[in-house]
Amino acid sequence: MEDNLSSIHLTEEDFKSALKDIQTYMDITVDDLLRIYDLAMKHALVRHQETSIVKTIMTSVSLTVKPDEKLTDIYRLMAENHVSGLPVVDDSNKALGYISESDFFSAIGPAEDSGGWHILDSIIHKKPLKKKFGNTVRDIMSETIYSVNLDDSVKKAVDLMKRNNISRVLVCDSRGYFQGVLSKSDIIKCYLKGEYKE
Repeated sequence: MEDNLSSIHLTEEDFKSALKDIQTYMDITVDDLLRIYDLAMKHALVRHQETSIVKTIMTSVSLTVKPDEKLTDIYRLMAENHVSGLPVVDDSNKALGYISESDFFSAIGPAEDSGGWHILDSIIHKKPLKKKFGNTVRDIMSETIYSVNLDDSVKKAVDLMKRNNISRVLVCDSRGYFQGVLSKSDIIKCYLKGEYKE
């Protein structure tokens, strides 16, 4: 395990869980101890994930879009800010959905090319693109909202991402007002830095 995870403290329970994972009699060697350490650290990370709260590691995002904004402006905004998607909110900041590069690709190309490869191929080979979407965010945004509450556990957020095969969830308060985003990279960064706060 990485030294930068040193802020995660192993407990006796983590070692007991690690020993159960081995499921065999051991004549202890250095390799065995390292394996026990790795397994115990794995259990400690899971414990931290279960007790860490979303609001401590989420990214507070001030960049949002409204459903009636022009798609050309939004794609430019995404490119300039090096983001692959943006939350869609109403005038009171209530979450309405999300718009991503995938939404643009899906709206332009065939359904089986959700990665947008035909678009990139068209650009490189200077072939015309067939536009089949409207002009505003509302026309192509995803209205399915995958969200968690500020005080939900990180584990709940990870389970939601895994279950729906998504890379991020919106973070909302108890009334559904947008507060930020929690992404896979937020979770990974915090584990690597050992910055989870309970």
